[in-house]
Amino acid sequence: MKRISADMLEHGLNEIGCACTKQEAKLLIERYDADGDGKLSFWEFANMFLPIDEKLRQELETRKNTPDLGDSGDLVRKLLFR
Repeated sequence: MKRISADMLEHGLNEIGCACTKQEAKLLIERYDADGDGKLSFWEFANMFLPIDEKLRQELETRKNTPDLGDSGDLVRKLLFR
């Protein structure tokens, strides 16, 4: 399974227009890296976007039909860089 490194995260965020330094990418990895391997798995990455509230989180994780999200880059920028 592919895992996201700090370099990959930095590159990906910069590609969608979210200015991100190496240090910022490393901080995001440290914050969400549950198993401490220095990279993010799919679920570790998803945790950046899932609500903390268990009931809301469960609802999102089990939802079958998702709405058209349009421009995902704009949504990610709004979510991460408010």
